[in-house]
Amino acid sequence: MGVYAAELRFFDDSPTPGYPSDTVFLSSAALVTGATDTPAHTAFQPRITQPALLRRDVFEGGVTGISRVAYGELVLANPDGALDWLLNMKVPGYGIIIRYGTPGTAYPSAWTTVFSGVSAGLTIGWRTLAVKLRDPHQTLTLPLQSATYGGTNSGGAGIDGTADDLKGQTKPLLYGRVLNVSPPCVNTSKLIYQINDGATVVSAVYDKGAALTAGSTYASQADMEATAPSAGTYRVWQAGGCFRLGSTPAGTITADAAQTASTADRSAAKLLQAIALKAGVSSGSIVSADVTALHAANSAELGLWLTGGETAQAAMDAVAVSVGAWYGFDAAGQLRMRQMTAPSGTPVMDLTRTVILGTPELRAIGAASGGAFYTAVECRYARNYTVQQESDLAGSVTAARRAWLREEWRTVRPAIMVTDPGYQPDLLYSFDALFLSESDANTEALRRHDLLYGRHDTLALTVASATALTAAVELGDVVRVTLPRFGYDAGVLFRVIGMQYDLGRNRIELTLWR
Repeated sequence: MGVYAAELRFFDDSPTPGYPSDTVFLSSAALVTGATDTPAHTAFQPRITQPALLRRDVFEGGVTGISRVAYGELVLANPDGALDWLLNMKVPGYGIIIRYGTPGTAYPSAWTTVFSGVSAGLTIGWRTLAVKLRDPHQTLTLPLQSATYGGTNSGGAGIDGTADDLKGQTKPLLYGRVLNVSPPCVNTSKLIYQINDGATVVSAVYDKGAALTAGSTYASQADMEATAPSAGTYRVWQAGGCFRLGSTPAGTITADAAQTASTADRSAAKLLQAIALKAGVSSGSIVSADVTALHAANSAELGLWLTGGETAQAAMDAVAVSVGAWYGFDAAGQLRMRQMTAPSGTPVMDLTRTVILGTPELRAIGAASGGAFYTAVECRYARNYTVQQESDLAGSVTAARRAWLREEWRTVRPAIMVTDPGYQPDLLYSFDALFLSESDANTEALRRHDLLYGRHDTLALTVASATALTAAVELGDVVRVTLPRFGYDAGVLFRVIGMQYDLGRNRIELTLWR
């Protein structure tokens, strides 16, 4: 019989004799680890009554991005008040791991991790104590950029702005390659602008939409501040993400720039990885195989420029949606990322009437809201970060560039050949993407149409928790459903897009999509 085991960590300002120093070990039934386990010879208190009640989802209505988590609780029996001492400990924010396995097997290596995250606090009743659960995604809900301008420029020196202009404003961040951004002027005396709080490759600078001439690059900030460019030109300090003008601008200054010189570093996978690292996710917590696979699935060049204190989640959502991918933390606390594709390959689990509890529910047969079918797709791409009208453009700007500068996005709606005479292209799936190339945008729009058009079932069913946990089913995995209904008689492959854990009742509801 399977048992749930939890390791709840805490911090004690003033350790109490007789109590654990930093971890309390809990279980749903009697459990004592062996000599070769970690920790060895440790008795777990059999107090777990509800191991976890939480929900995780991706890909709702064709929308991709972060996996959504509804937080649950670890409920402990406490009628004797023996756990009351935890109320005086610092528990919120400290780690908690819940595992499932069989007593006598190697702990923890032979056990399945159900949840790895942190506690969000305690609630206590007369007979129970509940630990609120929170997975590591909370890190991604904080502002990605913490650095702001201090307004410390003095006597025309510095690139920190002044108290009257930039003080307190967030420094810009650049990922991939972007077009026509309006960087802040960090030194108005010397006409120095900053595109990125970090290294930058600047490919063009414009004054009122007209391209300026590039001079040689600067070697350092001191070099940049000491030497002005020639009139009508600009020079770049790449390491600091800055450039300096040689003449007072006639109008709005904009620029095209990239974070790195390598196009290979500008794919969705590489940007998701870079943003996660900036947000504080450790490199060891990012599944490198997922980064490699997503890059292989779509290596197109993307670009994102942030200036307003956006969260890491908002930035990563914009990147993931561009290539039809999702990302999120798995049960072991590892950051995963995958492109959403039709289910294929070898299933991790077979679901038949013998393992399904209750009655399956076919919730929708189309990817659109209410189960309808999407019949057309359009992608907005190549974002112009500074929309400019005629009054802000120099006379030398070409007609083609004037037209480009008037619009924030380009739009591609691929022509789709449909043989069905009743086809009506009136239910549109539209998405914004960070592609720079029309070809890349068109390719993804076509892929998205193939993924969403026609019948796509959303099926909900429940299995015993031991069945799913033993198979180590995760979001994005492929399973096979065989039922004498809905056309599933010969077995149909589905992708797991939702998991609701009700481990207290020993069941997991799976939401499946095909």
